[in-house]
Amino acid sequence: MGSAVQAIPITLPQGSPEAIPETNPFIDSEFTDPVIPQPPVPRTLTPFEQRRIREEADAARLEAEELFASGDVEGAFALWTREILLLQTLGPQTEIEALGRVGEIAWAEERQTEVLFITERLEYLEQDAIVAQELQGERLDAFAIAYEQVHALPEATDLREQQLAIARSTGDQAEALRVLAILGPLYRAQFNYLRAAQVYEELLAAARATGDFYSAGIFLKELAEIYTKAAEPENSLAIRQELANYYFETQQYRLIPALSLEIGDDYLALEQPEQASQLYQRAFKEAWAVEQFSIAGDALNKLGDLYRSYQQPQFAIQVYGELLKIYQQSYNLYGLMKTYEKIGDIQVEQGNLGSAQNSYTQALELAFRLDHQTEYYEERLNAIAQ
Repeated sequence: MGSAVQAIPITLPQGSPEAIPETNPFIDSEFTDPVIPQPPVPRTLTPFEQRRIREEADAARLEAEELFASGDVEGAFALWTREILLLQTLGPQTEIEALGRVGEIAWAEERQTEVLFITERLEYLEQDAIVAQELQGERLDAFAIAYEQVHALPEATDLREQQLAIARSTGDQAEALRVLAILGPLYRAQFNYLRAAQVYEELLAAARATGDFYSAGIFLKELAEIYTKAAEPENSLAIRQELANYYFETQQYRLIPALSLEIGDDYLALEQPEQASQLYQRAFKEAWAVEQFSIAGDALNKLGDLYRSYQQPQFAIQVYGELLKIYQQSYNLYGLMKTYEKIGDIQVEQGNLGSAQNSYTQALELAFRLDHQTEYYEERLNAIAQ
């Protein structure tokens, strides 16, 4: 939870270090403006005064957008600052929305100082809302969105979890699913794969329960990627097998070859080389049938590497030979070069130096055409000659 007193780590955009002023203009400045009644009086602004301030803030925003479009970034941010300070007199909701909007631009422009000041102001306003017991409903949602816009992901995640708890306590399933759909990417962005998997598993169960097969396919794909990144091949394998069934049922056949390749990777991670070999061969056949030559090449490349790593060099050379045909057909010169290199490496290991010399010569000719790694292959050939 954010606080106006305790400093909380935030994620800042990468860029050159800036000298950060001591004073945050959104918190510490004594802002005056001709449209704000002076001196300040402890009363509610009249509708006329509120309208005049809002119109002035809108004018500042529009002018800032024009300056920004013309390349005057400094002038634009000066006007956006004035807009936000004007909106402070109209209540927190409009200010929070403006802070998020401007903060998102500051993040994209790598303006660390503005991102820091805006985040501090959001924390200050959040603390006020907690004290006033107003951190709920639209206010809670506005804070979460603004934190997301300035990439303060832990703060945004905390508020989204609060929203989820509220939705569950009131039995609002639609709201719970809406928040879960936001939490999934948030947790993935923070590399919290355990919680991300829990979120997507819940979303998947809800999609299945309502017969939403389209969303179920999306969530299966997300889960497979999450379990892969989390180094849980057993879980990713189970999910990808479900996803394969989904692709068959929905007749999305062109997506199957790449998926078969990934299933093969899962089997390999589980140290089941025979199953991995079968899936790589299947992926090759499936990809070749629908003319997905890049995937077909990847399948043969992985299959050849598999045979090589499990001490079956003759099978590896045979597979690499077929791979050369694919790369020749697709004019993949780099793929040809690296495949000739792999064949040459195996031939050297077998003591077949004459054949290795021919393979490295082929790789060198391609290296000259690509202007890449020529010295490397010349050294290989010289080593064989010596």
